[in-house]
Amino acid sequence: MKPFPQIKEKAFLAPMAKITDPAFRSVCKDCGAGMTTTELTSAKALLQGNEKTKQLIRRANNEKGSFAIQLFGSEPKDLADAAKLVENQCDFIDLNMGCPTPKVCKIGAGSQLLESPKKIHKIVSAMVDAVNIPISVKMRVGINEIPKNIFDITSTIEDAGASLLTIHGRTKAQAYGGVANWDIIKQIKERSSIPIVGNGDITSPEIAKERLDSSGVDYIAIGRASSGNPLLFTQVNELLTTGSYKEHTTKERLILFEKYLERSKEFSTAFILQKVQAQHFTKGLPSAAKIRDEISRMQSSEDLLKTIHKSVKDEE
Repeated sequence: MKPFPQIKEKAFLAPMAKITDPAFRSVCKDCGAGMTTTELTSAKALLQGNEKTKQLIRRANNEKGSFAIQLFGSEPKDLADAAKLVENQCDFIDLNMGCPTPKVCKIGAGSQLLESPKKIHKIVSAMVDAVNIPISVKMRVGINEIPKNIFDITSTIEDAGASLLTIHGRTKAQAYGGVANWDIIKQIKERSSIPIVGNGDITSPEIAKERLDSSGVDYIAIGRASSGNPLLFTQVNELLTTGSYKEHTTKERLILFEKYLERSKEFSTAFILQKVQAQHFTKGLPSAAKIRDEISRMQSSEDLLKTIHKSVKDEE
């Protein structure tokens, strides 16, 4: 096991498909996110030299030192070889054992791996042996329910050499509904000797602090609540260091989207992903439904920028 270096910021950006592209991660990093992670990336596709997959794992300049590439797959050799392939492009490599989507689970990857503790050990140990940087794992707490052997599974991950473990407090069956189980996250932390990241239902600075305090986890990961609102990381950091935080205006949030669009040029971010981000950044506006309908029909980044500029002026 390679020791996981201490990261000053307690709030990490959770990996999210079609959300955590390089430009968005870069903006979140500017706002104070700790570790940033790519969206889940197919080990097989990387090994096959897929160009679109290569674009997913590009690193922004400000991510150096705390950037992870997240891989998914079900074969130890594929994941070990893919880890070795990208080792020089990141600071950590994360194994996805949390994705609940049928496309990923039907190949025995993502959260489906929870059914196979022996395979988990083979995969993690193979990845650890293949590279000289830390291997982390992100997992859910079960398939349909929390299994009786949940602590055996987390112990297996630790024994195989993982340096960090992120626990999403939902089962595969819950997907993104229901409530995250932070009691089990706390119990896993109490039994672990490696750093634990808690994930699930962190939607405000106050909840972030409460989860850190009550569960004892080393870090928390914020997913959907940061989509469209990277300033949440700034607020969490302020609350943890000063005891209070600044409220931010909708205008400030929209200006961040302009920054996102500018950085999208550097990474040649697909327009469809820019539109997804625009939908998230305009949530909560008085005319959000109308604006989002307009966004869905737009054909260029310039159109997006004009709409955001108009929204900024309307908020002044």
